[in-house]
Amino acid sequence: MLRYILNRILLMIPTLVGVAILVFEMLRMMPGDPLTMMFEGANVAKDVVEAERARQVK
Repeated sequence: MLRYILNRILLMIPTLVGVAILVFEMLRMMPGDPLTMMFEGANVAKDVVEAERARQVK
């Protein structure tokens, strides 16, 4: 039984790494910028968006 549990734990590690890589790549392939998506419906000046982008980088 202990061997089965250790085997499952060892198989879980590459699975979690694979899922993390897949999610990261899917997020990188998404079109657009998160800030422009966030302010899409609102009437927000471009300088406000740029200020928010500068604040997010810090």
